[in-house]
Amino acid sequence: AFTLKNRLPSDQGKNLAHPAIQKTQLDIESRLSTPLYSDELACKVNLSETHLNRLFQKHTGYGIQEYIIRARCKKAYSLIKETSLSIKEIGNLVGIPDPHLFNKTFRRIHKAAPSKLRFK
Repeated sequence: AFTLKNRLPSDQGKNLAHPAIQKTQLDIESRLSTPLYSDELACKVNLSETHLNRLFQKHTGYGIQEYIIRARCKKAYSLIKETSLSIKEIGNLVGIPDPHLFNKTFRRIHKAAPSKLRFK
């Protein structure tokens, strides 16, 4: 079945999402460098963690934790392309301070090592 969600990139679809999703997305994006926990995010919008996770799945295609990981990797990608910060500094800025975990996570999302994208 064709749905509006299939037609819109996730960033453009934000204005169509549930208000709790919009608020949580903004909260996540403003605090990428800090630890983010689904139960705390849910509490901020007065929903249970399970309900917020279901809403996230419905509106973004990802659960909360996967959305956070993808938001961090998206930010890391732009920092790699637009700055001369070291990969380690970028990992810290996006909330994945362990270099091995940052590299592994980034590779899973972008199908390339962060260092490989720097020079393209």
